[in-house]
Amino acid sequence: MVKENIPCSIGELGQKLESVKEPFMKHVGHVKHHFHATRLLKENLQEQEIFIHIDFSKNYTAKHSEEVQSMHLGASKKYIILHTGFIYRNQGKPIGFCTIFDNLQHNPPVI
Repeated sequence: MVKENIPCSIGELGQKLESVKEPFMKHVGHVKHHFHATRLLKENLQEQEIFIHIDFSKNYTAKHSEEVQSMHLGASKKYIILHTGFIYRNQGKPIGFCTIFDNLQHNPPVI
């Protein structure tokens, strides 16, 4: 997202805020419900159940510890994707994990 100055009057600003208020509040309600439902699931796990919470992937560019100048001038670099998450059980602390992929596709089978 890029910040942008948009000149307008106080009235125009009020109209714009009013037009986005309802969708924003609906979004906030969905987020609150999601967090509440997630917390309830984690707190009420049975002995044989686990809850796996996986974060969205993070894309990174691989960098060599000693790169030659040609690498800085547009040579193709290797990209990796990290998926981080936690496994929750009904007892004990959550177990953190991270998977590393060099496949940059973002379709469901990859994730």
